[in-house]
Amino acid sequence: MPPLLGARLLGRTHPALIIHEGNAVLGKANAVLSRFADVIATSFPSVAKLPIGARTVFTGMPVRPAIAALAGEGWTAPDQTITLLVWGGSLGAGVFAKVVPAALGKLPEDLRARCA
Repeated sequence: MPPLLGARLLGRTHPALIIHEGNAVLGKANAVLSRFADVIATSFPSVAKLPIGARTVFTGMPVRPAIAALAGEGWTAPDQTITLLVWGGSLGAGVFAKVVPAALGKLPEDLRARCA
């Protein structure tokens, strides 16, 4: 947020300021930046709490091709360590602190022991 807001406050208008909202509800940082943004790219076709008249474009969630290529792939290494990536922040961080440990606690012991 700081570099984008700083550039706009300094009068830098080109290139266009485009922000991306990855959630179904506009986050706090993007709510502030949306006043200065030329376009808001969204991960969902409909996003709640967008400013009235905001110019939006539905882009989906940007994902690297190497990650997208894994979609639908099964995992067939039953003896390997399972590495978890829990991604989020802002308002979602509190939910992760409650939900993820509870979910991991419900895994069978053999799977839980392999989680890193």
